[in-house]
Amino acid sequence: MAVTDREKAEVLAIFFSSVFTKEPPGALPEFENRNPSYPFKEIVCNQNVVEKLLGNLNENKSQGPDRMHPKILKEIRNNISSPLADILNKSLSEGKLPQAWKEANITAIYKKRIQI
Repeated sequence: MAVTDREKAEVLAIFFSSVFTKEPPGALPEFENRNPSYPFKEIVCNQNVVEKLLGNLNENKSQGPDRMHPKILKEIRNNISSPLADILNKSLSEGKLPQAWKEANITAIYKKRIQI
């Protein structure tokens, strides 16, 4: 039984090394198109959908990396829904995401102490 922090860390390291497979550098997995009759480039998002989604944002959540609070996005949704829909449609048709959409703020939340 692991008692000290060091022993606990070693137990975790042994476990994760046993279940994790390290891929060689530069090796990317090949993904098959599971539904070739419906590729992403055929998905079209319109202004009304974006506006509705922005209207459903939770105002009690914190802002993201763009530093735009959900309440502000909700209030200006009529003005930004059309350009956002255009950007999303271009992204889907080209298969590329804007770099800013790949960023996130991640915060670990302590739940409770777990015994090992």
